[in-house]
Amino acid sequence: MLVITSHLNLDFDGYASAHLLSLYYSDSVLVFPGSKEKKLRTFLSDIELKLAREYSLAELGEMGTVSGMVVTDTSSKRRIGKLSALLDTLPRDSITLFDHHIPPSDMVEAGHVFRQYTGATTSIVVQFLKDMNVDIPADYATLGLMGIYEDTDFLSFPATTFRDADAVSSLLKQGADLNVVTLALKHPLSVRQIELFNQLVPLIERYQIKDRPLAVTQFITDQFEPDISSITHRLMELEDLSLFFCILQMENKTYLIARNLYDDIDLKKLFHNFDGGGHKNIFTAIFKNKTVLEVRLELDRVLESLPSFLRAKDIASPPVAIVEWNEPVSSVFRRMNQLRVNSLPVRDEKGDLTGVVTRQDVDYSILHKFERLTVSHITRFEVTTVAPEDDVEWVRDMFIEKNVKMAFLMENGEVTGIITRTAAFRNAVYVNETRLKRVSYAERLRRILPENLLDIINTAGKIADERGVKLYIVGGFVRDLLLRKPNQDLDFVVNRDGIGFAKILAAQLNARCVAHEKFNTAVLIAKDGMRLDVATSRFEVYDKPGALPDITSATIFHDLYRRDFTINAMAIRLNRDGFGELIDYFGGRRDLKDGIIRVLHSLSFIDDPTRMIRAIRFKHRLKFRIGKGTLSLMKSAVSLDVVEKVSGHRFLKEIQTLFTTRNASLVLEDLEKIGGLRFFHKALKLDPFARNLAANVDSVVAWHRLLFRENIHEWLLYLFALLIHATKEQKLAVSRKLSLGKLLTRQIFRFRGCIRGLEIFFGRKGKARRSQVLEILGGLEPEILLFALAYFEEEGIKRIISDFITSLKYFPFYVNGKELIARGVKSGPKIREILDEVHRRVVDRDIRDKAGQLEVLESLLNPREKKT
Repeated sequence: MLVITSHLNLDFDGYASAHLLSLYYSDSVLVFPGSKEKKLRTFLSDIELKLAREYSLAELGEMGTVSGMVVTDTSSKRRIGKLSALLDTLPRDSITLFDHHIPPSDMVEAGHVFRQYTGATTSIVVQFLKDMNVDIPADYATLGLMGIYEDTDFLSFPATTFRDADAVSSLLKQGADLNVVTLALKHPLSVRQIELFNQLVPLIERYQIKDRPLAVTQFITDQFEPDISSITHRLMELEDLSLFFCILQMENKTYLIARNLYDDIDLKKLFHNFDGGGHKNIFTAIFKNKTVLEVRLELDRVLESLPSFLRAKDIASPPVAIVEWNEPVSSVFRRMNQLRVNSLPVRDEKGDLTGVVTRQDVDYSILHKFERLTVSHITRFEVTTVAPEDDVEWVRDMFIEKNVKMAFLMENGEVTGIITRTAAFRNAVYVNETRLKRVSYAERLRRILPENLLDIINTAGKIADERGVKLYIVGGFVRDLLLRKPNQDLDFVVNRDGIGFAKILAAQLNARCVAHEKFNTAVLIAKDGMRLDVATSRFEVYDKPGALPDITSATIFHDLYRRDFTINAMAIRLNRDGFGELIDYFGGRRDLKDGIIRVLHSLSFIDDPTRMIRAIRFKHRLKFRIGKGTLSLMKSAVSLDVVEKVSGHRFLKEIQTLFTTRNASLVLEDLEKIGGLRFFHKALKLDPFARNLAANVDSVVAWHRLLFRENIHEWLLYLFALLIHATKEQKLAVSRKLSLGKLLTRQIFRFRGCIRGLEIFFGRKGKARRSQVLEILGGLEPEILLFALAYFEEEGIKRIISDFITSLKYFPFYVNGKELIARGVKSGPKIREILDEVHRRVVDRDIRDKAGQLEVLESLLNPREKKT
């Protein structure tokens, strides 16, 4: 028995060519390993064709021995799914291939291969049947015409050959119904497709990379969009695009769809390292748990191989790290592994870049146990310099002729970048800010900022222009400016020497400057207490999950890329040229408009797990929603136990901020949904009782904020709710995890006992006297007291506790020991007894004036006189 098959996610070309081959191979069965594309399914349900029967994989296992296999429209083992296992059991000579694609890396080993670079595999099959004198019935001819026309867009794609046209002619002669094909393939867009089309058009970015016009569009939706390929094809037609890339994130998958009309570009070759399918003019790849941004960066790397004319400045990058002359080899080895580089520049004692240290030399030193050797002993003194406008081809030749590892980009007598050997030969992508849509917020800055802040921004911009550096304002200020929310926290970023810039700005503002050399940042503190942060653009390398990052210099692109979410990864220019322009590489402005929180890259939560807490905080603070892809990455990070690697101090700080959110019980529920309660302890659960208790805490916290200015640990109340059923061991583990001090740890261990004591007290028969309430509740910390108000459901008990908090807790006592001594009572235990009795009586009678309390004292000291 011979099996005829084709690829997963079957299209018209694979389906038609397989059925046509069944006309020749009489002792054969059709078995397809996966599902069919929606267009194909719709066509087969609408049009009744008399075709050979198809069998499932399950049926194949019951049909006897397979003697051979014919694979069409693919040569990849991976693309035929479970049937690939069958290939390994068959002799090579019993396997036949029909395909028009470039051979893949996992090519099926076949004894007979029919391969031609045509627009469609069906064209190859039609010619094969013609050579074998096989007649094609009308229904098969119609299906074959569908396969060719769908893959060549009615013979209009550049990859179309005369063989495709000959096959079409042959099929028409044998009765192919062109009307059926036209109606099936030339259908109009649906209402939803038109809606998506209109959303994609404004997002098209037109720019030139390596002097070649092309366009990219990026879009994120939580709704699955079938047949997105048709929409991209219409976009190319209507927008007159020759090279077009669409990156679409749907749920937890991101799709890259590429279409090409250039003769000298082959998409299959261009994306040879991608896990996808296609040919010269069309290519599609699917990425699971990758963000649009990550796929975009991979696309940028692919575009490096396009032929172009570049300058040295276009492929240079700032030194990600500079090795000091006396730095030990072991330290350099660690840095190379962190940064994933094979060479680093070396700076001598004078601060001049003097040479290069390579991974080869570092590895050799480590091998021979010279870890403590200083870099000066293994530095290669290859100080090769290039100018910004030098031709890239010349730079490449220079690397070959001189055999250098790295070149320094010199501009105005200073080193402004480096070019590695890898960058020279791959034409590294230069992040071109001209592709960004120019949006200016200059007027909004001038209109809504207080005069003092606007003066600071203008002063900073003037200093930046004078020093020849680029200045940006970044972070939450930009986000809130776009949301029209007040925010006076100014975070400046300059592209070079942030500390030097900060010192000059401090002098202009008459402020104090505190520099942090390790991070190349500074804080300016004005006389009125206002703080300004100044940083040099940088990116972060995480040594391990949850650890604090190592810092290295970078462009503003990388500085923004290191941040947590798209809505916080925007900047605004403050130089005179371009003042107020928004820098938004990652779609933060659009996500603000759509109310979505999205992470920048798939390892973000693994690098810094506390970003999960921040995502939930922003969700509730801004009333946004977390994107499905980001939510999936959060759950994935939690499953890897990275949350347990976060230091207690950092975690406590995030938790304290998180639970200042209004209705923070919802925050606990969100943490539970992603498995984030593991931040506290693996065994903690938010059971229905604890969930209801946390909701009660919401009301109590809101009530307390409204009536009191007393500062309490509000977050501790939610922790009490979470730990209501926790064991002593779990409480101890949580206290240690959060690095709580003795006082807070004491509350963690005693709050449940206090609640139990109150249950006993309020459970007694009879009404409790006010003095008893004061005695019982007066010794409780405010957090435990408020938690008790949330814990008890009975209105009578709640009324007693709230009365204590609002009135009884601050009851004024005017009778003290001095009053008793003045009336002749001797010092000793008797004074305490009398005072306690006086306080009980005045509290129970609610006597709040001094005269009334003294009268109670007199009646206690002279009972007979009072009776008379």
